[in-house]
Amino acid sequence: MKKLEKLTLRELEKTMSVIDLIQVSKLRGGDCGSGWAYYNPGEAYCYGGPGGAAARALLEVGNCEASGGINTDRIMQYFTSCNGSFSNQDPWCSAFVNSMLQASGMQGTSSAWAQDWENWGNLSSNPQVGDIALTGDDGHVGIVTAVVNGVVYVTSGNSGGGCVTTTQYGGYNHYRTGGN
Repeated sequence: MKKLEKLTLRELEKTMSVIDLIQVSKLRGGDCGSGWAYYNPGEAYCYGGPGGAAARALLEVGNCEASGGINTDRIMQYFTSCNGSFSNQDPWCSAFVNSMLQASGMQGTSSAWAQDWENWGNLSSNPQVGDIALTGDDGHVGIVTAVVNGVVYVTSGNSGGGCVTTTQYGGYNHYRTGGN
């Protein structure tokens, strides 16, 4: 990948379409670093902060539980960003979000419970890339990875058959921005 000079979130968003974001979501691995961006068509990009968490989340799309709902080693790694001890059958959407934020130099909730995101950061009525999306009652959480023509795309863990997936809106009813 070609290293570009540091890009702001707004500058990077101007160069990408939702098609680019979905193509990026199919990629795996790579060292994203922090605070700078990589971007070439069809290649991964990363940068620090909320946008970095979104970029990292997209790179995880397709990671799934093993048969029988057993968390794989990669999924268990997400829990290292949370306080407590966990089994290979625990729900992991919050651990996924915490892990993506931590890898981008941000502090999440350090909790494996999705409901704990209700008090993180500030409530947002205008979702942006990197915001945290919550469903409310059923306790699911994800990261806003794109907003295109008013359509919100959220990447979350432990969804779509126990996988990391990106979906349009999908029942998320409020968003949190910032952090503590």
